[in-house]
Amino acid sequence: MGIIDRPFTFWVVFVVNMLVIVLFSGAVLYFGNEARAQIPDSEKCRVQFVNGSTGVGVNRRTFNGVLYCEYLGIRYAEPPVGKLRLKNPILREPNGTEKYQQLGSVCAQLNSLGSASEVLGDEDCLFMNVYSPLVPHGDGKDQRYPVLVYIHGGSYAIWSPQTDMYGVDLLVESGVLIVSFNYRLFISGFMHYTTFNVTGNFGLKDQLIALQWVQQFIEPFGGDPSNVTLMGQSVGAHSVTYHLYLEQFQGLFHRAIAMSGSLLSPSAMIYYQDEFVHEYLESLNITTYEQLMKLPFRDLFQLQTSKRRFIFATVGLPIFIPTIENPNDPDALVTQPVHELFKTEPASQVPLMIGMTAGEFIPLFSPIHHFFAHNNFPNHNNETLNKRYQDLIRKAAALVEKVEPAGVGKHFYGKLADLSNMYYPVKRLLQELRNSYTYLAPIYYYRFEYDGKFGKYKNEYYANDLDPSYQVAIHGDDLGYLFTSYNAKAALKNKRAFQTEWEVTERNVRRFSNFIKYGDPTIDMELKWPPFNGNETESQFLNINSRDEIRTDDDGPNFIYQMWHRIYECLYFFECDSMDRLIAKIDGLKIVEKVHLDEFFDDENLA
Repeated sequence: MGIIDRPFTFWVVFVVNMLVIVLFSGAVLYFGNEARAQIPDSEKCRVQFVNGSTGVGVNRRTFNGVLYCEYLGIRYAEPPVGKLRLKNPILREPNGTEKYQQLGSVCAQLNSLGSASEVLGDEDCLFMNVYSPLVPHGDGKDQRYPVLVYIHGGSYAIWSPQTDMYGVDLLVESGVLIVSFNYRLFISGFMHYTTFNVTGNFGLKDQLIALQWVQQFIEPFGGDPSNVTLMGQSVGAHSVTYHLYLEQFQGLFHRAIAMSGSLLSPSAMIYYQDEFVHEYLESLNITTYEQLMKLPFRDLFQLQTSKRRFIFATVGLPIFIPTIENPNDPDALVTQPVHELFKTEPASQVPLMIGMTAGEFIPLFSPIHHFFAHNNFPNHNNETLNKRYQDLIRKAAALVEKVEPAGVGKHFYGKLADLSNMYYPVKRLLQELRNSYTYLAPIYYYRFEYDGKFGKYKNEYYANDLDPSYQVAIHGDDLGYLFTSYNAKAALKNKRAFQTEWEVTERNVRRFSNFIKYGDPTIDMELKWPPFNGNETESQFLNINSRDEIRTDDDGPNFIYQMWHRIYECLYFFECDSMDRLIAKIDGLKIVEKVHLDEFFDDENLA
């Protein structure tokens, strides 16, 4: 019987079968490629390591219904307990059949940076999580995905990756494999005490081991170890920028993203930790190394705020943060102060994306009416310095409040606290890299301005503490437009009410995904984002809002920036002449009303 001689029932069955095939193919295109769809559900989230060990994760779907694998609670280092407390981490290899289906404990921490009432988490906390687009197994057609490794914020004292990662939906759909991990915090992660030969910076060393683990073991999850982007937010960004300079991290990542942070931030280094640690241990009645090692970990935490924080630029900072290690220690990471480190050539010269929110902490700091800084800087032995720079700040405040009461003068001390803790450290690093003749990789600078409903910190965390006159995104808000936002369920139920939020998110995820994949954030987008270091005559950046635009960067007219720059040079580099000239210029003003603040530093003698 020929093909044209088939009975009618045959053609009905044939057409039905073809429709089934077409519908199945469409489902495959939606949920992943055909090879992935052919993998049995029981095998989709199972990884086989070279050493014969196996890891079993969980099938998940994004809020758009796209399948991916979630692997939780992967031990990447040996538990830092017992004899390994306050010791360098030891990489742990997968062993046997392991279930990666439940989050591991967060690292030991107080429940607040401020008024704390309890200790959360556990000492045994060095866990990693992997979120992978589904990959085929055993057919020789495995697709390796670019890897994003995320370092969470929290002042090196609190929080975990889950604090801001309510999901990775759109990044996974974009073909990005995401890795997050815990690292030791506060006293467990950053105690340095020469009396007990405790070297410190264990949290940074945990980050090193995590990246080494990724290089060795991420491929079975579908990740490409030769295409790793390291990203951090807040102190996570401090860490990322540290790692640009540290030789031990060379080759472990190939692109970097620093969101609202820099190794030059006051919260990125404590210069004289021993004196703080001595007082801290004394407050806990710890007098010997043996006591330190044997006490239950919860007893190592001091609830009293004054014993565990110091003040710099009016902000309370934990005493346990990165510090300078003994350069003779072969395992030391940070062997010189950051103000010297950032003047050296970065060990990893990789494409860099770096930026801040438009508001950062200004709406939170607006009630501040003074400026105070503990002597956490190299020039602290100068007996007259503290009075001189404090006098300068008071005189500058009086000047700008009279000349521009609604402009620079509005909340001057709050703006100074924000600038000295965040804006200046990021911009100073940017300028140093831009002016370097050796850093040839592209640097992309952004300013996240959009003030929308996905901003958790503006709308929820700090909602009752902010000055409502500032309609800008604040510190941490931009994470809600990259990871799944804290209120995604409501936003999915009523997409029209969140239309602009979704549009900003779509563009933001696309730029980040492009950078992670190719090192160029706008490779396939109409609005091209030029590198900050791509033009010798001017620097440009991307301003992210409901309508994105490219702007020219210029801190020349920024009065507070220029004033703090002169103070910074004196505090950290012992170069005080320009600060003293500025004091003399303000003192010599005769007609204050005729002062133009945006032209105040045009005098070359002040530079």
